[in-house]
Amino acid sequence: IDVCDLSNIELRVNMWLCGQNDVLEQMSDIDYDYYCDLASTIFGFNVIKDEHKAERQMGKAAGLGLGFAMGWPGFQRYLATGPMGIPPMKKSDGFCQNVKNQYNVKHSKVMAMWKFLAQYVIPILVNGGTIAFGPNNCITASKDRVKLPSGRILRYANARFESTEYSGGFDSKVVFDSDVRNSKTGIPLKKYLWHGMLIENLAQAIARDILGWQMVKVEKMLQEKELGWVSGSVHDEILSMVKEDRGVEAHTAVDAIMRTAPEWASTLPLDCEGGFDKMYSK
Repeated sequence: IDVCDLSNIELRVNMWLCGQNDVLEQMSDIDYDYYCDLASTIFGFNVIKDEHKAERQMGKAAGLGLGFAMGWPGFQRYLATGPMGIPPMKKSDGFCQNVKNQYNVKHSKVMAMWKFLAQYVIPILVNGGTIAFGPNNCITASKDRVKLPSGRILRYANARFESTEYSGGFDSKVVFDSDVRNSKTGIPLKKYLWHGMLIENLAQAIARDILGWQMVKVEKMLQEKELGWVSGSVHDEILSMVKEDRGVEAHTAVDAIMRTAPEWASTLPLDCEGGFDKMYSK
């Protein structure tokens, strides 16, 4: 079984989508570790992957969570759940506020994209019209839908403003009809749409489109070279059954494909890691 995993793909796509090119340039360096870099900013000393594992995991939690517009209270709760294998941590308000501030300082373009989505894209989803954005305007939003650069459509059915009256006045938010229905009435359940949800949807969907495109390329290559076949995927990994005596050849070829982005994301630097064995393991 050959296993090849896209490294930090959602993070990379988010930086690419938001135009945070300084971070992307750093990630093009094989020796650069984003999570260590962010953790170093948070803790005020040089975090080294093999020496400061807990601090690096904090950098990973911050880089992934805060990248989707999570506020410091949400980050505080996120840490308390023990995300991504980190032991549950109770951190003070001040600590979490500092992490959030440090993230914002380092990612001005990401913050600008959050604002753009909130001010321009979400109103288009509600009211209609068309707007293009992202690298080379590769994403298009219109009423109730966003067209991804792959051509796939994200749908936000019946997106609308909804106001709630309370003692101090009115609260207005955007909701849409989800694909989950009330078991008794059959009416679609509403979901709240905001810029954090939208940027997360975009990054994860584009990351999946890249992996899907690569799976097709890997399958074609393995079949043409009579090396094996694609057997599936797990998260950001492609799993392939390959001939035992040609494992090195197969993995080298798969690795080369997974370091290559589709033409519509040609400026996105990709990295991957993996290997092959007689059994599947992480």
